[in-house]
Amino acid sequence: MISPEELNKKAQKFLEQGKHQDAIRTYFNLANVLLASNQIGPAIQCYQKILTLDPDNINAMLGICNSLVALERYDEAIEGYRRILEIAPDHLDTLTDFGSTLLQLHRHNEAIELCEH
Repeated sequence: MISPEELNKKAQKFLEQGKHQDAIRTYFNLANVLLASNQIGPAIQCYQKILTLDPDNINAMLGICNSLVALERYDEAIEGYRRILEIAPDHLDTLTDFGSTLLQLHRHNEAIELCEH
């Protein structure tokens, strides 16, 4: 398995070569490796790098939200989920993860409203 350091170097090289899509894919891979080893802060940084390259990347936005939930930073995560749904109201993964977060927080009525959306 490739190390996080190697993935980061690979992403940087892609950026130097102007291969932004390859860099984005590599940063997603790096974020997944970091999350698997419970390095949530560095994973958020990967998602933020993706957003500097592709500001409308919903999957990176969602990655940040889900990472914030893992850090129990619920208010920030909920704000992020809402921002995503303003851009993509029917984004199923966001609806699912947002609803799960609301249920986890025992905000059942909000979760129901979200589902009725």
